[in-house]
Amino acid sequence: MGKSFAAKMLYAYYDKTCNSSKLFDDLVIAWDVEINGTYRQHLNQYDVICLDMTNILGKEDPHDIVSFICIIEKYQMRI
Repeated sequence: MGKSFAAKMLYAYYDKTCNSSKLFDDLVIAWDVEINGTYRQHLNQYDVICLDMTNILGKEDPHDIVSFICIIEKYQMRI
C-alpha cells in the first residue's frame, strides 16, 4: 500500500465531515472484539486537514516550502 493511499484511508477514518463506516465495516478493525470499541469511538469524529505534499515538494523553492509550513503552523494555533 502506498503512502498516499494510507494517508487517504486515515483521512476517511477520522474526518468528521463524512460517514465512512461502509468503507471500514467489513474490515477487521470493525468486527474484532478487542478493538471494536475504539473503532466506533474514533470513526469520523475529528476535524482533519488534508495536504497533498506531492504538489508542493520538488516543484517549489525550498524557501517557499518553509513559508508554507509557517502558514500552516499559524493556522493550527488558531484551532
